[in-house]
Amino acid sequence: SGLERNNQSDCWIVSSNATYFHIDECIKEVGHVFWRQHVNAAVGDQVYLYGTRPECRIKYLMEVMAVDLPFSENMNDEKYWDLSQTYDARKKYNRFMKLEFRRKITTPKLVLSELLKHGLKAAPQSPVRISQPAYAELLDYIKANE
Repeated sequence: SGLERNNQSDCWIVSSNATYFHIDECIKEVGHVFWRQHVNAAVGDQVYLYGTRPECRIKYLMEVMAVDLPFSENMNDEKYWDLSQTYDARKKYNRFMKLEFRRKITTPKLVLSELLKHGLKAAPQSPVRISQPAYAELLDYIKANE
C-alpha cells in the first residue's frame, strides 16, 4: 500500500449488518469470511466484528489472513447474503480481506453503551482502527473483557 507500517499489528472494529449478511451462519459453517476491504489492514491484524442493530455489540474476534484480494467465485459465500444485488455490488468492489474466526464473544460488557463509555465515539459504521492513541482506553477495555 506504500504506507510503511511498524511490525506491530493493528486492531479494528468492523460492523456487520445482519440484514444483509448472515455472519453467524457463515462463521459456523465456513470459519472465515471474505470482507470488503476499505482500509489498509495487514495480515495478522485483529478485527472485532460488531453486529449492528438490533444486537449492537462486538460478536467475534477475527484475524486478517490475506489482504487486497480480487473478487473470486470461489469465495463462495453468496448464500449468506440476503439481497442478491448487494452481492452483485460486492463482486464489482474487487478488494477483499480474508478474516479467520478466532473467538466468539458473548459478554454483555461489549455492547454499544459500554463501548461508548470507554472511548468509542459513535456506533461503528465504517471500520475504526482502535490501535491508535485516541482509542487506547477502548482497546484496553475490549482486551480486558473479550
